[in-house]
Amino acid sequence: MIRRGTYMGLLLLVVAVAAVGCFKKVTTDTTVVVKGYVQEESGGPLLPAEGMEVYAYYPGDENWDILSYEDALNRIITNKTTGEQRTTPDVESAPYAVEGSTNTYASFFQNTSPAMVVAVYPAAKIYGYMFRYLVAENLPTTYLTIVFRPWKGEPYAEGSKAGHKWYVVPAPLPAEGETPDDATPDSGATDDGSTDVDSGENI
Repeated sequence: MIRRGTYMGLLLLVVAVAAVGCFKKVTTDTTVVVKGYVQEESGGPLLPAEGMEVYAYYPGDENWDILSYEDALNRIITNKTTGEQRTTPDVESAPYAVEGSTNTYASFFQNTSPAMVVAVYPAAKIYGYMFRYLVAENLPTTYLTIVFRPWKGEPYAEGSKAGHKWYVVPAPLPAEGETPDDATPDSGATDDGSTDVDSGENI
């Protein structure tokens, strides 16, 4: 037989445990890890994008654009309506190491939505961006993958999850008789960019 005092003690313990469960902190903050690759030719292998640069703005909405490769490289975004420009990112990425090994991944901590995430690959004068929202709860790390495809020569969407894609702008392919340095990158003036993944899985 359980004594009354023991019973009351067990009851209080159950109530306390339930209360802790009810007040467990729920957060959507996450460390975003960007995995960059480059494909030099159609059908070619995916190689690490050495020298990739990643940064992010918290612009408040998606009414922002990157007007040129030079702007992307120099961290300049432009408001589509007012023409206002911002030149200092809210977040600059840092190298990301997996179990002590080195790689070409970049990471930053996101705690605000939306984040305009920009990835630049200077070796091929190509950049991509997305607007990423915090939606997953208690996910400490979110992996995003971008593949730079300079052989395309025109803007393209990168990513397989509907509504969550990078908008990537390569340098235009040189015309016959031109060298690659004669061509200049196109503007990224569209509304197509957003996120690659919103889970801890790769896409």
